[in-house]
Amino acid sequence: MRAAPLAALAALALALTACQEEEAAAPAPPRPVVSEIISLAPVSTISWVGTVEPKVETDLAFEVTGHVVDRLVDVGDVVDKGDVIAHLDPQELQAAARSAEASLAQAEAQFVSARDNAERTRKLVERDVESQANLDNANQQVAVAQSEVDRAKAQLAQARDRLDKATLKASAHGVITAAPVSPGATVSAGEAVVRVASTKELEAVVDLSEPDLATIDADAQFTVALEAARTVTTGGRLAYIEPVAEDTTRTRRVHIALDDPPPAFRLGSLISARLRTQADAVLSVPTSALFERDGAAMVWRVERPSGSVGAVPVELGDAFGPRTQLAGGLAEGDEIVTRGVHSLEDGEVVGERTAL
Repeated sequence: MRAAPLAALAALALALTACQEEEAAAPAPPRPVVSEIISLAPVSTISWVGTVEPKVETDLAFEVTGHVVDRLVDVGDVVDKGDVIAHLDPQELQAAARSAEASLAQAEAQFVSARDNAERTRKLVERDVESQANLDNANQQVAVAQSEVDRAKAQLAQARDRLDKATLKASAHGVITAAPVSPGATVSAGEAVVRVASTKELEAVVDLSEPDLATIDADAQFTVALEAARTVTTGGRLAYIEPVAEDTTRTRRVHIALDDPPPAFRLGSLISARLRTQADAVLSVPTSALFERDGAAMVWRVERPSGSVGAVPVELGDAFGPRTQLAGGLAEGDEIVTRGVHSLEDGEVVGERTAL
């Protein structure tokens, strides 16, 4: 009588176990792949190495002479408008302000005395006790006293302004690129204490020889890539060429305005600037897509719709910045993997295409 229920429970347990095994054995969906569809495009093999520089740099200086008691920033620090950069010793300036306050108080007292004297003289003249000449003289003294008050007020305003100028503040957002003055130094008015580079507008700076300069026209366009990560690129256009050549190398400095550079483009970063030309269209691949097998250059080609990848040997031409020209092995329209090439295997299935 009890055998039937036990058999039913055993069958249920086996069914649950089978379901769990099927769930555990369910394959994970293929991972998305970073890839590119190969196409013909004009390229240039002409490129130069340079650095990312600020378009605008500003020297910050005190407007008064004094002794620097502290400097609150160092090279590489980021500052915002209004941030305090440094202080001058305020003692002499405070003393000058106190002296100006005392001079104003004295001038105001003399003005009150002259005004009261003129008022008394006027009343005496009305009573024919005092002469008109004395009243004129008293009024003149009032005018002189008023001018002294005005002069003392101006001197006090100047002294207070000089005291305010004992604090040096940043005029805009930027990065400190130089700090030639240290605490303890005595500076003159206008002497640079720090240099601030604006990060709003950046440019690439490269040095070119005369033959290279001959390849560039006034509306030249560039592709600029980070040397440390050549897939990180931005566009650029010729800003200007410095008119004077460097004495030793006889090269001239070329400034390239960068078009909305990525955050990875930081001041001082090494870059390569490639001239965009109207060259014949060719096939090329990102350098990151290449790997080596048995001494041969290879790429992973993706077969759609299956998503299966296979290693394909390729013949390489010239390298230009973050890309390498193809001399054979692929055709226009082929999809190749551009990231994570060292973690794939022949026949592995990848998911949907993702483009950087």
